[in-house]
Amino acid sequence: NVSVTVGDTYYFYADLCGWINGSGFCLSDSTNATYLNPGSWTIRFLFDGPAINASGIDGPYTVTMHAIDYDTGNAWDDEVHFTAPYSHLEFEEPPASFSPPHADAGQDIDGDGLFEFLIVDVAMAVANASTYVVNGYLHDANNSFWLYSTNTSYLDVGIRSVRLSFDGTPL
Repeated sequence: NVSVTVGDTYYFYADLCGWINGSGFCLSDSTNATYLNPGSWTIRFLFDGPAINASGIDGPYTVTMHAIDYDTGNAWDDEVHFTAPYSHLEFEEPPASFSPPHADAGQDIDGDGLFEFLIVDVAMAVANASTYVVNGYLHDANNSFWLYSTNTSYLDVGIRSVRLSFDGTPL
């Protein structure tokens, strides 16, 4: 609930976070930009149910809200709300999720005994048949070296595999 004294466009932002062993993890965020006349208003935030389900984190959740003047970017209020103790299983399942174990292997295309590619077969549990984009980032322990691979595939319901291929030359 917000009280407005000056009619204007206001921007509202909120993070939904859960807790495991004293560590916080943000699960979803939500925004709402709207013109409000003077008076009292209720602002609704919609958080991503499949993201909450996939997190495996049960509530209560912490919702940190910010009210911001749309034109100036100045925050005019912050608030924290604690939700009821929901189970993550009460929320809609994601349409697809990772389903380890995943597999990897080097690929030698030209038969010289050296790999041209590092192949990672990503196991996916698919609840809704659709086209999915899977992105992979390969990096060293110091995050100073990065490789990227992406795969866009139509996946039927069930356990499916998506192949990511990383260029072996930089490796």
